[in-house]
Amino acid sequence: MMSVFTLTFLFSCGEDEEDVNPFAAPSLTVTAMTGSGTLSNGGEVTAGDSVEFTIDVTAAGGFNTLFVSGSLTAQVNRNDLNLDAGATAANDIKIGWIDITTAQVGSTASIKFVASDDANQTDTVDFIFTIVAPASPAVTSFETILLGAQGNSEEGFYNALEDIRYSYAEARDASGVGSSTVDFAYYFGATNGNTLAAIDDTGLNSVYSSVSLPIDGIFATRNSTTFTTTTWTAAEFDGVATNADLVAAASFEVGSESSARNLSNDQVVAFQFAEARGGAFGLIKISSIDDTNGNGTITIEVKVPTAE
Repeated sequence: MMSVFTLTFLFSCGEDEEDVNPFAAPSLTVTAMTGSGTLSNGGEVTAGDSVEFTIDVTAAGGFNTLFVSGSLTAQVNRNDLNLDAGATAANDIKIGWIDITTAQVGSTASIKFVASDDANQTDTVDFIFTIVAPASPAVTSFETILLGAQGNSEEGFYNALEDIRYSYAEARDASGVGSSTVDFAYYFGATNGNTLAAIDDTGLNSVYSSVSLPIDGIFATRNSTTFTTTTWTAAEFDGVATNADLVAAASFEVGSESSARNLSNDQVVAFQFAEARGGAFGLIKISSIDDTNGNGTITIEVKVPTAE
């Protein structure tokens, strides 16, 4: 019995040896490109960009099939690519472009490429990349803006998108029918103290009417800027460096008030432009105040989004 088992075993081994594939398994190379250049496996892709894959296959036993799967398969839409079955090579196979959206920010894309030969031998590449948000532009800062109160000769009206100060007459002329470039003004009130106010604010209109400079009925358009006095420190204001920082800071602060009242040094005020002015968020830091009766000035620093 022992000799029969041995012969059988040797015969079986002989059959296995005859079944060994004489050809090496396929070799698969995957190269990825974005609009910015080559993308390494494990790298990052910015939302708004796109990715194209180039696949090269060498198969001594005859190239048969390329299979693509993974988290972006639906976008690739090239599964079961039967390309030149029996060929020894399949080079420069293009897969893509895959458009990367902002909805995918924070996720990791994983795409599997599998090349097989005519003997069903395979080589696999798992290509992974992380999707990140676009870099936010640096915020636009306007510094040392001096605004005069209702009894001061310094210009007291302000265009916060373009850093333009206006006198009463200039603000009136800039407030045409249907549009205005005047976002807010400074005044001192007996109750409201040092105040930054929208052009349609009741307090601002009352104070200017009292010095024979009426706004209501004279300014054809009065922008409805809104304000909130925040609990932010001056240092936190200084740390707002990008558009994204600004939106994250101001959008959670701005309420529906038409003015920020009783201001003091180093206070930070969040504001939102009128819808007609784009509705963007901004921040104001009170740098200094030299006014106790409506004849003085206030100096502020303003941060607004940079146009993208």
